[in-house]
Amino acid sequence: MDPLTIAGLITSGAGAVKGLAQTGVGIGQLIGNKRPDEISYQIPDEVKQILQLARIRNSNAFPQGDRYRAQIDTAVANAVGNMNSMAGGSGASLGAMADLYGNQLGSLNQLAIKESEAKLNAERNLTQALGTSGEYQDRSWDMNVRMPYERALAEFFNRRQAGMTNLFGGIDEITGAGNSMMMNEDLMDSLSKLTKV
Repeated sequence: MDPLTIAGLITSGAGAVKGLAQTGVGIGQLIGNKRPDEISYQIPDEVKQILQLARIRNSNAFPQGDRYRAQIDTAVANAVGNMNSMAGGSGASLGAMADLYGNQLGSLNQLAIKESEAKLNAERNLTQALGTSGEYQDRSWDMNVRMPYERALAEFFNRRQAGMTNLFGGIDEITGAGNSMMMNEDLMDSLSKLTKV
């Protein structure tokens, strides 16, 4: 075999080996590439505790209301009892009792207003706590879960693309080496002489 033919054979063989290596790398990249696990969001325990506390405060917005109501009722009952024992049912005592019941209704009305204001403030605080915690939950989830997942997914697809590129690039290299050998008539003649022996 002449030196030019041997050089062509070596070049084609080297191209084929390079193609096989590149194909192997591509297959390795495809096999070793694992898609990241799907993600899900869990609300942090601290946020749950804050919301639970806000809900408790909301439901007991004015807990002393029952105590005040009982005190008003007791004071009126005591006053009525005292008036009855002192006046013996006179017209003056009836007027005093009417005034007493009027005062009771006024006190209960003031109490109802305070309870409503406290309830409104508690609801406003709960709404604010829910809004604030929701913002932080979203930020935390974006930073700690969604963004890393998207990066991992992009890396997965990039490695997959690189593996496919190497796989098909290697196959092209092997095919090119085979075509190069087939096109070299001197090389083919030399190979056919070797196989006839």
